[in-house]
Amino acid sequence: EMGIFWDWLSLYQKNPKLFGTVEYEASRTEEQKKAFNYALKETMDLWYAHQGTTVYKVTKLPEGSKREVGYQDSGWTTYEECSSEQIKKFYMYDAKWKLVVDLGTVGLERARGWPVGPGDFDLLVSAKKFTNGADTDVVKALYRKMSINQLGGIKKLDFDGMKPPNEQDAHRLGGCLKLCSYLETLDLRNVQLTDENCRALFSELGKGALAKLEGLDLSGN
Repeated sequence: EMGIFWDWLSLYQKNPKLFGTVEYEASRTEEQKKAFNYALKETMDLWYAHQGTTVYKVTKLPEGSKREVGYQDSGWTTYEECSSEQIKKFYMYDAKWKLVVDLGTVGLERARGWPVGPGDFDLLVSAKKFTNGADTDVVKALYRKMSINQLGGIKKLDFDGMKPPNEQDAHRLGGCLKLCSYLETLDLRNVQLTDENCRALFSELGKGALAKLEGLDLSGN
């Protein structure tokens, strides 16, 4: 058995044919609005962020598309991408399976990004575009809630084999780790960590951070 959540198609949307008219805002029924808001605020992040789901990112616009804003410039897709990359294992070696796959690029460009915490996400998403400008604050609040809940309860993070982090990636990872109150195992094998990266990462951790940590694997660096 399996379940599929296909972003826009899986939620009740306003009628796109009415976009730009007064009727557009009222084109969902009350029941549809209720279902949409529940999914948006209570369950949608689970599909992206859960360690047991696989996320396929469609980052390239189809031929003939008239959409002006691409995947990397859109606020909602930034939310979806950062959510999917925050706590998932990078690679399942037994199954030979990646949990986040970019279908729009090839080769090294397909490498997954490092985790982004709520503070860094606020800065990142502020520069992105939304069809509805008011969505910026909504997305920030959703991401913060998700981050606090999942980072605050996670016990194991496995980034073995990830692309080498730059200094900004290391700072962002540190920002995530300081929220991981119950983290017991952190796997950073084979990511080509440098002294500079380590300094950036650990500079984000204040006194008492990672109090439950029992295992830190830095082999292969």
